[in-house]
Amino acid sequence: AGRELEAAAAAAAAAGADRLPSPLLDGHIALRVARRSDVPHIQQCNLATLPENYSATFYHNHMRQWPDLALVAEHVPKGCLLSRPTLADTAPMGGGGGGG
Repeated sequence: AGRELEAAAAAAAAAGADRLPSPLLDGHIALRVARRSDVPHIQQCNLATLPENYSATFYHNHMRQWPDLALVAEHVPKGCLLSRPTLADTAPMGGGGGGG
């Protein structure tokens, strides 16, 4: 995907375009509360971009302790609707309630 974006950028620059001709730029970004099933993808992103890396247990504990603070940003292509999460994905990890 990285080479495809580089090629698109080069083509856009050669054509004098102000914007990349890419469907990746169409649509919008949606924020939602992270689910357990997101943890492997969060780890991939962390490994690729940050010098400090954390285990899956770290993320699970974070999501359990502060369920409303772990957010995921998703690209939603133009014309697409978000699917509804399953009950297993939306179940609170902490077993309920506020507290501290």
